[in-house]
Amino acid sequence: MGFASTASAQVTPPFTCSAEAVPPTVRAEGLTELVGDIVLRCTGGTEIPDGGVVPVANFQVFLGNTTVTSRILGNVTNNASEALLLVDEPTDNELLSQANPLFGCPGAAGATCTAPGPRVYQGLVTGNSLTFIGVPVNPPATNQTRVYRITNVRANASVIGGGVAGTPGQIQAFISITGPTSIPVNNPVQIVGFVQPGLSTTSTAVRGIRQCVSVARTAPGVTLSFTENFATAFKVRVIGDPPSQVTPGTIFNTESGLTIPVGGQTAGLADFGTRLRASFANIPDGLNVWVSVRNVNNTIINGTAITAAQLTAVSDAASTGAFSPISGDSNGLAQVPLTGGAGVAIWEVTAASELALETLEFAVRFAATSDPGNNIPAIGTGTVSMSYAPVPPAFNLGPGSSASSTLPIPRFVDTGVARNLVVVNACRTNLLFPFVTNQAGFDTGLAIANTSQDPFGTTPQSGVCTWNYFGANAPDPIDTAPVAGGTVTVALASTDAPNFQGYVIAVCNFEFAHGFAFVSDVGARNLAMGYLALVMPETSGVPRQGLPLNPNTFGEVLGQ
Repeated sequence: MGFASTASAQVTPPFTCSAEAVPPTVRAEGLTELVGDIVLRCTGGTEIPDGGVVPVANFQVFLGNTTVTSRILGNVTNNASEALLLVDEPTDNELLSQANPLFGCPGAAGATCTAPGPRVYQGLVTGNSLTFIGVPVNPPATNQTRVYRITNVRANASVIGGGVAGTPGQIQAFISITGPTSIPVNNPVQIVGFVQPGLSTTSTAVRGIRQCVSVARTAPGVTLSFTENFATAFKVRVIGDPPSQVTPGTIFNTESGLTIPVGGQTAGLADFGTRLRASFANIPDGLNVWVSVRNVNNTIINGTAITAAQLTAVSDAASTGAFSPISGDSNGLAQVPLTGGAGVAIWEVTAASELALETLEFAVRFAATSDPGNNIPAIGTGTVSMSYAPVPPAFNLGPGSSASSTLPIPRFVDTGVARNLVVVNACRTNLLFPFVTNQAGFDTGLAIANTSQDPFGTTPQSGVCTWNYFGANAPDPIDTAPVAGGTVTVALASTDAPNFQGYVIAVCNFEFAHGFAFVSDVGARNLAMGYLALVMPETSGVPRQGLPLNPNTFGEVLGQ
């Protein structure tokens, strides 16, 4: 009896790669948002031992619907960037094994790549694509996996629209391996970011100021609130000083990515943490704006109440500079310089939690020395808009939407909407003349004295009075000429309101108006009487003007 055995030859599978990504949520306002790492896991083929010649390929990443905005490092003519391709998750000194960005592993035109080759490759940026030149394609050992990680890819998220039915927008990446050697890639299209607005803003009620009353910056003002729409929208600059974000594949939840030295610079390092901007406009002349140098609400991180943001700039130009906290006065306030009624305040996030939706609140206060005679503070309404920072005009939006070697990271588009912040109202006086007639042979003379010129040091004011007639045959409201301090304006019912009978409310745009009415038969031959006009308080719907009504008082409180 004989026994025979057959042997079947082992066939080595071909070298292939599969792509995967873990997409983070990124801010729709951002121009330089870090997208998720793209990881290629490759198997098959026969490993080439150290010292052997290794074939190379060009790895390319295309963002399908936006531009790559990773920082350009070193020589801007070749657009070598902070976006990196790492071979087999290098750490520590292995991260310093870096290839020439123009030639990759061969190192020069016409050269060959010898195993194992450098571990780090810079991406060359062109519009919406990254190209990693001359990456060695060395199959892994049997039952092993070769890993290529593409990291520090930043994208302009501001051009991505929302998805259907309220879902976030998507940043898509297309991956290919071509060049001297072509490698098939499974799952070559990956979602690398979900896009949604990162910031909501609110403010408390508009601050009303009377022109004739000086205001101290310690008086109540307005509170501005910045709320993140997802838990990682507010980020600190980087972990550690010096930066310690050096482990590939780690999700750091900071504005920086993988931070390693490349060509004398630091790849992945942002210039600052998330910044929040309040842009003031149309602030009335003579009114000063002060803001809190820190958030005024209690921010709890890891069970401790801390300062989570600090004032770092009070101009758009300074908003792109390094973090430099501005000191406040004894009340924790700093003044915002205004030019033509406009100015900005910029706070930087210095502590954040990726496990909570955080709101940062900042106080806005106002100060003015009243001088109504010179229209100080000027009558008008100031506004504020709130957004991330920096935004144009700190840089030009066109270049800011593309990769740059000089522009700051992060940077944003301005999504702020102007809202009313403070209103300066004229100090007016409302006068009620309860009976005015030009009927049945009677006539009424009306007089208003502007007594803001007096022996008590009051600043003289000037303003128009408006006669408002209510009753039979009432004419439209009639404006007087400006009534200067120390003068009197008069009116006659028979002239302004023929055949009228009713009452008149005069609204004068100055303080210290006093009225007198004289009712008589024509010529004052038989019957005559006079009375003082009553000073009416402002209605509760117009706070801080004239004589405000006590909220617990019903009806009117009139005086002479």
